[in-house]
Amino acid sequence: MPEHLIIQAYSDARRLPGGDLLPVIRLGNEATWSRVLGESAAAVVILENCRSGADLQHAHMALSVAEARLGIAEATTRIIASAADTAESVLGLASYAGKSPRLVGLTWDRAAFCADIGCGLISETAEAARLQLVIAARAAGVVAYDSPKAKIGGDGLSEAFIEHSRSLGFHGAVLLTQGRCGRISSNTSLASE
Repeated sequence: MPEHLIIQAYSDARRLPGGDLLPVIRLGNEATWSRVLGESAAAVVILENCRSGADLQHAHMALSVAEARLGIAEATTRIIASAADTAESVLGLASYAGKSPRLVGLTWDRAAFCADIGCGLISETAEAARLQLVIAARAAGVVAYDSPKAKIGGDGLSEAFIEHSRSLGFHGAVLLTQGRCGRISSNTSLASE
């Protein structure tokens, strides 16, 4: 996964504090979290490949240490957990409710999930994981962020994708651009639903 991902909220009311370009943090790499927080002054981070609520709790504690080192008030940094990237993580989706007050959203990496399962990006198996993520986010009291069905070749998501994703209960999408990160507008094309 890259160092940063872009969140495209489907409405201005769902925009995140601090902007839409979010740093990615990884479990097992906690020594770099103070640097990431210090360089970005991030209000929200994306926790990559989170397998369950136990990983979220671990990240909560590690972020507390990083915040203390930087003189940031505890629990200031919020987390969007990438929580359905493997078959194992989909099975752990029910475990996020109540695990950390930092949690503000759940997302998934469609390509990573499909590679783990061995299915296509557009498949019933991928759609099942997608729907389970929305339900788990609702149960945890947070919002869900979708994952596109293809790499972004232009500057954003198609209106058809956004409308279908919104109809399923998603409040935005996590975007990975090919070779660059930048602000994403919603009036360009990607694969339609």
